[in-house]
Amino acid sequence: MRIGFIRIPNFAPADFNGAILQFEREIVFMQASTGGLVIDDMRNPGGSVGYTNVLMSYLMHKGFRAMGFEVRATSNWVVSISSALESAKAQRAPQSIIDLLSALKDNIVQAADSVPAVFQDAGRGLLVGFRINSAGGNNTNFAAGAFSEGVAGMTLALQLRLNPVATPEYPASTYIENVGVRPDVEIDYMKRDNLLQRGKPFVDAVTARMVDYLKNGK
Repeated sequence: MRIGFIRIPNFAPADFNGAILQFEREIVFMQASTGGLVIDDMRNPGGSVGYTNVLMSYLMHKGFRAMGFEVRATSNWVVSISSALESAKAQRAPQSIIDLLSALKDNIVQAADSVPAVFQDAGRGLLVGFRINSAGGNNTNFAAGAFSEGVAGMTLALQLRLNPVATPEYPASTYIENVGVRPDVEIDYMKRDNLLQRGKPFVDAVTARMVDYLKNGK
């Protein structure tokens, strides 16, 4: 049985269109040539949500819910989306774009690690490996003061999963931040043998679990 493998190191490529085209070609090849596909998302620092959703659309066999965001409605957010809305109106953009920007503005004013979560929520396949680093939001930095070289961080939005997830450390929650995304099958790669053998034990374990899933469906 041939198993495909695609590594996604980040979601911020230098050339979005080129990267999407390349990914599409890889998926076409994998569908024609393999019986299963491993998507390696380990140590991926994130990037563009829009780009992420496009890649996810190639991996899903049916519709899926993209990651939601709970937004902190700062003045910068309001000004930015308001400016985009007025610009769209001035340029006579399609009504669908204007409606979308209007809805975003209304929601922001009222409101005051994502691929694994979406994949797991959609029941698309097994999530194998170790807990992600629990970063699930959009952050920014501000100068700490006019006479300081320090900066202060602030979370602007938190990602929200489709369904609440309960873990031993936290009560049921839809947040990814701090809680993390937990694999269906936990395989720890931070092992001495894995280090000495350049990752072979981990890859062998993932491959064996993949073959078992394809043969038995669980």
